[in-house]
Amino acid sequence: DVVVPIEYDSKGRQAKSYLPVPQSGTANGAIYTNPLANAPSAGYGSEKIYTEKRYDDLFTGRVSEVVPAGTAWSQKPANMTYGINADGEVKKYKVTTSWLEGRTDSSISLVASYAGGQLMKTSATDPDGNTTTEFQNGKGQTILVRKNDGTQ
Repeated sequence: DVVVPIEYDSKGRQAKSYLPVPQSGTANGAIYTNPLANAPSAGYGSEKIYTEKRYDDLFTGRVSEVVPAGTAWSQKPANMTYGINADGEVKKYKVTTSWLEGRTDSSISLVASYAGGQLMKTSATDPDGNTTTEFQNGKGQTILVRKNDGTQ
């Protein structure tokens, strides 16, 4: 059997996700009461074998930090920040498509910029310092994903 343990915090949110832990035999579908006891002999040794989610104190279900599996990687968590867009930070484009003489003709034009506070902004910084910022409208649709490789 192979078991993938999951731990929840006191508020019922997923706090830790473990790597798969092979068991020494089979329990024929029964629940293992201590599946992590076999982790050292399964090849993991003393390595940290779980990813941990830390949640925002203000908003119950919002993740503020993700600590990856692996003893070395756990020293470099990914951080999340939340906010709204600034005025002019995200441009709005319009695509026009038409059928002309047996072919498709398309054009793109700048319509305007989104007004400040119109979009939700989520930024994630990975262990290498790269930032990904995602903007979503009020319907939860992704409008823009901006990635930075840490050089600018």
